[in-house]
Amino acid sequence: MLGDLHLHTRHSIGSLWPREALVAAKHRGLGYVSFVDLNTTAGTRDAVSIGLRMGVTVIPGIKMPIYDDKRKQYAAILGYNYRQPAPHIEWLCRPIRAARDATTRRQIDQIIDARYSITLEQVIEHARGPKFDPDHTVEPVLRPHHVMLALIDAGHTDAIYSDLYRTLFEGDGVAEYDSEYAQATDAIAVIRADGGLPVLANPGALDSWDLIPDLIESGLGGIELSGGGLSPPDHKKARELANEHGLVLTGGSDDRGAYGRVYQMGDLCAPRGALEALITHPDPEIAWAVDLVRGAGAIARKAVAEEADVELKGGDIKDLVTKHDVAVERYLVNAIQDRYPNHGFLTEEHDHPEIGADESFWIIDPIDATTNFV
Repeated sequence: MLGDLHLHTRHSIGSLWPREALVAAKHRGLGYVSFVDLNTTAGTRDAVSIGLRMGVTVIPGIKMPIYDDKRKQYAAILGYNYRQPAPHIEWLCRPIRAARDATTRRQIDQIIDARYSITLEQVIEHARGPKFDPDHTVEPVLRPHHVMLALIDAGHTDAIYSDLYRTLFEGDGVAEYDSEYAQATDAIAVIRADGGLPVLANPGALDSWDLIPDLIESGLGGIELSGGGLSPPDHKKARELANEHGLVLTGGSDDRGAYGRVYQMGDLCAPRGALEALITHPDPEIAWAVDLVRGAGAIARKAVAEEADVELKGGDIKDLVTKHDVAVERYLVNAIQDRYPNHGFLTEEHDHPEIGADESFWIIDPIDATTNFV
Protein backbone atom coordinates (compact mmCIF):
# COMPACT_ATOMS: atom_id res chain seq x y z
CA MET A 1 0.00 0.00 0.00
CA LEU A 2 1.39 3.39 -1.02
CA GLY A 3 1.41 6.33 1.36
CA ASP A 4 2.64 9.92 1.63
CA LEU A 5 3.59 11.03 5.15
CA HIS A 6 4.55 14.63 4.38
CA LEU A 7 1.60 16.72 3.15
CA HIS A 8 0.50 20.26 3.99
CA THR A 9 -3.00 21.76 3.98
CA ARG A 10 -4.52 25.22 4.29
CA HIS A 11 -4.02 24.95 8.02
CA SER A 12 -0.42 25.99 7.29
CA ILE A 13 1.36 26.22 3.90
CA GLY A 14 -0.84 24.13 1.58
CA SER A 15 -3.58 25.18 -0.83
CA LEU A 16 -6.14 22.45 -0.04
CA TRP A 17 -8.29 21.81 3.00
CA PRO A 18 -7.89 18.25 4.42
CA ARG A 19 -11.09 17.02 2.76
CA GLU A 20 -9.89 18.20 -0.66
CA ALA A 21 -6.44 16.73 -0.08
CA LEU A 22 -7.97 13.37 0.84
CA VAL A 23 -9.97 13.34 -2.39
CA ALA A 24 -6.71 13.95 -4.26
CA ALA A 25 -4.99 11.18 -2.28
CA LYS A 26 -7.76 8.74 -3.17
CA HIS A 27 -7.46 9.62 -6.87
CA ARG A 28 -3.70 9.11 -6.71
CA GLY A 29 -4.10 5.63 -5.24
CA LEU A 30 -2.68 6.40 -1.80
CA GLY A 31 -3.79 4.15 1.03
CA TYR A 32 -2.49 6.32 3.86
CA VAL A 33 -1.36 9.92 4.38
CA SER A 34 -0.28 12.33 7.08
CA PHE A 35 -0.86 16.08 7.13
CA VAL A 36 2.12 17.65 8.88
CA ASP A 37 0.97 21.26 9.09
CA LEU A 38 3.36 23.69 10.75
CA ASN A 39 2.91 23.95 14.51
CA THR A 40 -0.77 22.99 14.45
CA THR A 41 -3.00 19.95 14.90
CA ALA A 42 -6.08 21.90 13.81
CA GLY A 43 -7.14 19.65 10.95
CA THR A 44 -6.26 16.31 12.49
CA ARG A 45 -9.56 15.21 13.98
CA ASP A 46 -11.61 16.01 10.88
CA ALA A 47 -9.00 14.48 8.59
CA VAL A 48 -8.98 11.18 10.50
CA SER A 49 -12.79 11.01 10.44
CA ILE A 50 -13.09 11.90 6.75
CA GLY A 51 -10.31 9.49 5.86
CA LEU A 52 -12.15 6.63 7.55
CA ARG A 53 -15.20 7.28 5.39
CA MET A 54 -13.12 7.57 2.22
CA GLY A 55 -10.93 4.53 2.80
CA VAL A 56 -7.70 6.50 3.27
CA THR A 57 -5.90 6.00 6.57
CA VAL A 58 -4.85 9.32 8.13
CA ILE A 59 -1.94 9.23 10.56
CA PRO A 60 -2.08 12.28 12.89
CA GLY A 61 0.89 14.47 12.06
CA ILE A 62 2.60 17.79 12.71
CA LYS A 63 5.79 19.56 11.63
CA MET A 64 7.66 21.72 14.11
CA PRO A 65 10.57 23.90 12.92
CA ILE A 66 13.22 23.78 15.64
CA TYR A 67 16.43 25.47 16.71
CA ASP A 68 19.22 23.68 18.51
CA ASP A 69 20.97 26.10 20.86
CA LYS A 70 23.97 23.84 21.35
CA ARG A 71 24.93 23.65 17.68
CA LYS A 72 23.22 26.85 16.48
CA GLN A 73 21.38 24.73 13.94
CA TYR A 74 17.90 24.99 12.40
CA ALA A 75 16.00 21.81 11.60
CA ALA A 76 12.47 20.38 11.81
CA ILE A 77 10.83 17.63 13.80
CA LEU A 78 7.83 15.69 12.50
CA GLY A 79 5.40 14.16 15.00
CA TYR A 80 3.30 11.13 14.03
CA ASN A 81 0.37 9.21 15.49
CA TYR A 82 -0.05 11.33 18.60
CA ARG A 83 -3.13 11.08 20.77
CA GLN A 84 -5.79 13.70 20.21
CA PRO A 85 -6.38 16.46 21.25
CA ALA A 86 -2.58 16.55 21.88
CA PRO A 87 -2.55 19.04 24.79
CA HIS A 88 1.23 19.03 25.24
CA ILE A 89 1.90 19.71 21.57
CA GLU A 90 -0.66 22.50 21.54
CA TRP A 91 0.82 24.03 24.69
CA LEU A 92 4.16 24.40 22.93
CA CYS A 93 2.83 25.41 19.51
CA ARG A 94 0.14 27.93 20.46
CA PRO A 95 2.54 30.82 21.29
CA ILE A 96 4.68 29.99 18.25
CA ARG A 97 1.62 30.34 15.98
CA ALA A 98 0.72 33.64 17.62
CA ALA A 99 4.27 34.93 17.11
CA ARG A 100 4.26 33.83 13.45
CA ASP A 101 0.98 35.68 12.84
CA ALA A 102 2.22 38.83 14.58
CA THR A 103 5.46 38.76 12.57
CA THR A 104 3.57 38.46 9.28
CA ARG A 105 1.40 41.43 10.18
CA ARG A 106 4.53 43.50 10.79
CA GLN A 107 5.93 42.33 7.48
CA ILE A 108 2.74 43.42 5.70
CA ASP A 109 3.15 46.91 7.16
CA GLN A 110 6.79 46.99 6.01
CA ILE A 111 5.85 45.86 2.50
CA ILE A 112 3.09 48.45 2.26
CA ASP A 113 5.54 51.10 3.45
CA ALA A 114 7.83 50.01 0.61
CA ARG A 115 4.99 51.02 -1.77
CA TYR A 116 3.64 47.61 -2.70
CA SER A 117 -0.10 47.86 -3.31
CA ILE A 118 -1.59 45.25 -0.97
CA THR A 119 -3.74 45.42 2.17
CA LEU A 120 -3.99 43.35 5.35
CA GLU A 121 -7.56 42.41 4.43
CA GLN A 122 -6.42 40.93 1.11
CA VAL A 123 -3.82 38.78 2.86
CA ILE A 124 -6.38 37.56 5.39
CA GLU A 125 -8.73 36.54 2.58
CA HIS A 126 -5.99 34.48 0.98
CA ALA A 127 -5.25 32.82 4.32
CA ARG A 128 -8.88 31.90 4.78
CA GLY A 129 -9.35 30.64 1.24
CA PRO A 130 -12.54 30.38 -0.80
CA LYS A 131 -14.14 27.72 1.43
CA PHE A 132 -13.34 29.14 4.85
CA ASP A 133 -16.07 28.39 7.41
CA PRO A 134 -15.68 30.54 10.55
CA ASP A 135 -18.08 28.26 12.48
CA HIS A 136 -15.96 25.14 11.96
CA THR A 137 -12.42 26.30 11.21
CA VAL A 138 -9.94 28.09 13.46
CA GLU A 139 -8.83 31.53 12.32
CA PRO A 140 -5.78 30.99 10.07
CA VAL A 141 -2.25 32.05 10.91
CA LEU A 142 -0.93 34.64 8.42
CA ARG A 143 2.23 33.49 6.65
CA PRO A 144 4.56 34.90 3.96
CA HIS A 145 3.01 32.85 1.16
CA HIS A 146 -0.36 34.52 1.89
CA VAL A 147 1.38 37.87 1.41
CA MET A 148 2.83 36.65 -1.89
CA LEU A 149 -0.63 35.63 -3.13
CA ALA A 150 -1.83 39.19 -2.53
CA LEU A 151 1.24 40.50 -4.38
CA ILE A 152 0.46 38.19 -7.30
CA ASP A 153 -3.09 39.58 -7.43
CA ALA A 154 -1.64 43.10 -7.50
CA GLY A 155 0.61 42.23 -10.44
CA HIS A 156 3.94 42.51 -8.60
CA THR A 157 4.99 38.93 -9.42
CA ASP A 158 3.63 35.75 -10.97
CA ALA A 159 4.75 33.07 -8.47
CA ILE A 160 4.97 32.60 -4.71
CA TYR A 161 8.59 31.49 -4.44
CA SER A 162 9.91 33.98 -6.96
CA ASP A 163 12.71 36.53 -7.00
CA LEU A 164 10.35 38.93 -5.25
CA TYR A 165 9.91 36.44 -2.37
CA ARG A 166 13.66 36.35 -1.87
CA THR A 167 13.90 40.15 -2.23
CA LEU A 168 11.28 40.71 0.46
CA PHE A 169 11.77 37.88 2.96
CA GLU A 170 15.41 36.81 2.73
CA GLY A 171 18.79 38.42 3.34
CA ASP A 172 18.41 42.17 3.74
CA GLY A 173 14.85 42.22 2.40
CA VAL A 174 12.39 44.83 3.64
CA ALA A 175 10.43 42.09 5.42
CA GLU A 176 13.30 39.80 6.43
CA TYR A 177 12.45 37.93 9.61
CA ASP A 178 13.51 35.18 11.99
CA SER A 179 10.40 33.37 13.11
CA GLU A 180 9.82 31.73 16.48
CA TYR A 181 11.17 28.17 16.80
CA ALA A 182 10.73 25.43 19.34
CA GLN A 183 13.78 24.00 21.02
CA ALA A 184 14.62 20.55 19.68
CA THR A 185 14.36 18.84 23.06
CA ASP A 186 11.02 20.52 23.79
CA ALA A 187 9.52 19.46 20.46
CA ILE A 188 10.52 15.84 21.03
CA ALA A 189 9.30 15.91 24.63
CA VAL A 190 5.78 17.15 23.85
CA ILE A 191 5.34 14.74 20.93
CA ARG A 192 6.35 11.87 23.22
CA ALA A 193 4.08 13.19 25.99
CA ASP A 194 1.10 12.97 23.63
CA GLY A 195 2.01 9.42 22.62
CA GLY A 196 3.55 10.33 19.25
CA LEU A 197 6.73 9.40 17.42
CA PRO A 198 9.24 12.24 16.81
CA VAL A 199 11.02 12.05 13.44
CA LEU A 200 13.82 14.26 12.11
CA ALA A 201 12.60 15.92 8.90
CA ASN A 202 14.72 15.65 5.75
CA PRO A 203 18.21 15.87 7.32
CA GLY A 204 19.86 16.00 3.90
CA ALA A 205 18.17 19.21 2.76
CA LEU A 206 18.54 20.87 6.16
CA ASP A 207 22.03 19.44 6.80
CA SER A 208 20.98 18.42 10.30
CA TRP A 209 22.88 15.12 10.50
CA ASP A 210 25.07 16.36 13.36
CA LEU A 211 22.00 16.80 15.55
CA ILE A 212 21.01 13.15 15.42
CA PRO A 213 23.08 11.74 18.34
CA ASP A 214 21.75 14.36 20.77
CA LEU A 215 18.22 14.06 19.40
CA ILE A 216 18.27 10.29 19.91
CA GLU A 217 19.22 10.84 23.55
CA SER A 218 16.24 13.19 23.82
CA GLY A 219 13.85 10.57 22.40
CA LEU A 220 14.02 10.86 18.61
CA GLY A 221 12.30 7.85 17.07
CA GLY A 222 12.78 8.20 13.33
CA ILE A 223 14.43 9.81 10.31
CA GLU A 224 12.68 11.04 7.19
CA LEU A 225 14.03 9.25 4.14
CA SER A 226 12.38 11.72 1.75
CA GLY A 227 10.56 14.95 2.26
CA GLY A 228 11.39 16.91 -0.81
CA GLY A 229 14.07 14.43 -1.84
CA LEU A 230 17.36 13.04 -0.59
CA SER A 231 20.42 12.29 -2.67
CA PRO A 232 21.50 8.62 -2.98
CA PRO A 233 24.34 9.12 -0.44
CA ASP A 234 21.81 10.68 1.97
CA HIS A 235 19.47 7.72 1.48
CA LYS A 236 22.29 5.36 2.35
CA LYS A 237 23.27 7.42 5.39
CA ALA A 238 19.68 7.60 6.68
CA ARG A 239 19.20 3.85 6.34
CA GLU A 240 22.47 3.12 8.11
CA LEU A 241 21.55 5.40 11.02
CA ALA A 242 18.09 3.86 11.23
CA ASN A 243 19.53 0.35 11.39
CA GLU A 244 22.17 1.35 13.92
CA HIS A 245 19.80 3.10 16.32
CA GLY A 246 16.49 1.30 15.67
CA LEU A 247 14.85 4.35 14.11
CA VAL A 248 11.70 4.33 11.99
CA LEU A 249 12.10 5.53 8.38
CA THR A 250 9.33 7.78 7.04
CA GLY A 251 8.96 9.79 3.84
CA GLY A 252 6.75 11.84 1.61
CA SER A 253 6.54 14.53 -1.02
CA ASP A 254 6.25 17.76 1.03
CA ASP A 255 3.30 18.52 -1.28
CA ARG A 256 1.60 21.91 -0.82
CA GLY A 257 -1.00 21.66 -3.56
CA ALA A 258 -1.03 24.70 -5.82
CA TYR A 259 1.57 26.33 -3.56
CA GLY A 260 4.13 23.55 -4.03
CA ARG A 261 7.68 23.80 -5.25
CA VAL A 262 8.84 20.50 -6.80
CA TYR A 263 6.95 17.32 -5.92
CA GLN A 264 3.25 16.53 -5.95
CA MET A 265 1.33 14.26 -3.62
CA GLY A 266 2.52 10.69 -4.05
CA ASP A 267 5.56 11.55 -6.19
CA LEU A 268 7.69 10.53 -3.21
CA CYS A 269 6.16 7.83 -1.03
CA ALA A 270 6.91 6.49 2.42
CA PRO A 271 9.34 3.55 2.50
CA ARG A 272 8.11 0.00 2.92
CA GLY A 273 7.08 -0.74 6.49
CA ALA A 274 6.54 2.89 7.52
CA LEU A 275 2.79 2.54 8.15
CA GLU A 276 3.20 -0.61 10.24
CA ALA A 277 5.98 1.00 12.26
CA LEU A 278 3.88 4.09 13.00
CA ILE A 279 0.71 2.28 14.05
CA THR A 280 2.42 -0.45 16.10
CA HIS A 281 1.64 0.45 19.68
CA PRO A 282 3.95 -0.45 22.60
CA ASP A 283 0.97 -1.23 24.85
CA PRO A 284 0.39 -5.03 24.50
CA GLU A 285 -3.34 -4.63 25.13
CA ILE A 286 -3.72 -2.20 22.25
CA ALA A 287 -1.47 -4.28 20.02
CA TRP A 288 -3.67 -7.30 20.75
CA ALA A 289 -6.83 -5.31 19.93
CA VAL A 290 -5.34 -4.11 16.63
CA ASP A 291 -4.47 -7.68 15.64
CA LEU A 292 -8.00 -8.74 16.57
CA VAL A 293 -9.59 -6.11 14.35
CA ARG A 294 -7.25 -7.00 11.50
CA GLY A 295 -8.37 -10.62 11.79
CA ALA A 296 -12.00 -9.53 11.59
CA GLY A 297 -11.13 -7.39 8.59
CA ALA A 298 -9.64 -10.39 6.81
CA ILE A 299 -12.93 -12.26 7.23
CA ALA A 300 -14.88 -9.29 5.90
CA ARG A 301 -12.59 -8.86 2.89
CA LYS A 302 -12.91 -12.54 2.02
CA ALA A 303 -16.69 -12.24 2.31
CA VAL A 304 -16.83 -9.54 -0.37
CA ALA A 305 -15.85 -12.13 -2.98
CA GLU A 306 -18.47 -14.64 -1.82
CA GLU A 307 -22.20 -14.89 -2.29
CA ALA A 308 -24.16 -13.04 0.38
CA ASP A 309 -27.33 -14.86 1.46
CA VAL A 310 -29.34 -12.06 3.02
CA GLU A 311 -31.87 -12.72 5.77
CA LEU A 312 -34.31 -10.39 7.50
CA LYS A 313 -34.23 -10.17 11.26
CA GLY A 314 -37.78 -10.22 12.59
CA GLY A 315 -39.10 -9.70 9.06
CA ASP A 316 -37.81 -6.12 9.03
CA ILE A 317 -36.59 -5.09 5.55
CA LYS A 318 -34.38 -2.46 7.20
CA ASP A 319 -32.67 -5.03 9.43
CA LEU A 320 -30.53 -7.30 7.27
CA VAL A 321 -28.06 -9.97 8.29
CA THR A 322 -25.71 -12.33 6.45
CA LYS A 323 -23.61 -15.31 7.51
CA HIS A 324 -20.60 -13.00 7.28
CA ASP A 325 -21.94 -10.73 10.03
CA VAL A 326 -22.41 -13.78 12.22
CA ALA A 327 -18.94 -15.12 11.40
CA VAL A 328 -17.18 -11.85 12.21
CA GLU A 329 -19.04 -11.48 15.49
CA ARG A 330 -18.34 -15.09 16.52
CA TYR A 331 -14.65 -14.65 15.72
CA LEU A 332 -14.44 -11.55 17.91
CA VAL A 333 -16.38 -13.06 20.82
CA ASN A 334 -14.32 -16.27 20.82
CA ALA A 335 -11.02 -14.40 20.73
CA ILE A 336 -12.06 -12.06 23.54
CA GLN A 337 -13.38 -14.91 25.68
CA ASP A 338 -10.05 -16.71 25.35
CA ARG A 339 -8.26 -13.66 26.74
CA TYR A 340 -10.92 -12.42 29.17
CA PRO A 341 -13.04 -15.42 30.23
CA ASN A 342 -14.90 -13.46 32.91
CA HIS A 343 -16.09 -10.62 30.64
CA GLY A 344 -19.63 -10.29 29.34
CA PHE A 345 -20.94 -9.35 25.90
CA LEU A 346 -23.63 -7.24 24.29
CA THR A 347 -23.73 -8.15 20.61
CA GLU A 348 -26.05 -7.77 17.65
CA GLU A 349 -26.35 -11.31 16.30
CA HIS A 350 -26.22 -13.56 19.37
CA ASP A 351 -27.88 -13.74 22.78
CA HIS A 352 -25.60 -13.79 25.82
CA PRO A 353 -26.13 -14.19 29.58
CA GLU A 354 -27.32 -11.08 31.39
CA ILE A 355 -24.49 -8.74 32.31
CA GLY A 356 -23.90 -8.14 36.01
CA ALA A 357 -23.85 -4.61 37.42
CA ASP A 358 -20.10 -4.72 38.16
CA GLU A 359 -19.09 -6.90 35.23
CA SER A 360 -16.74 -5.75 32.47
CA PHE A 361 -18.33 -6.29 29.08
CA TRP A 362 -17.79 -5.75 25.37
CA ILE A 363 -20.19 -4.14 22.89
CA ILE A 364 -19.75 -5.56 19.39
CA ASP A 365 -21.33 -4.47 16.12
CA PRO A 366 -19.77 -6.97 13.70
CA ILE A 367 -19.93 -5.14 10.34
CA ASP A 368 -20.80 -1.47 10.29
CA ALA A 369 -23.65 -0.53 7.91
CA THR A 370 -24.72 -4.02 6.89
CA THR A 371 -27.09 -2.68 4.25
CA ASN A 372 -24.13 -1.15 2.44
CA PHE A 373 -22.15 -4.37 2.81
CA VAL A 374 -24.98 -6.36 1.17
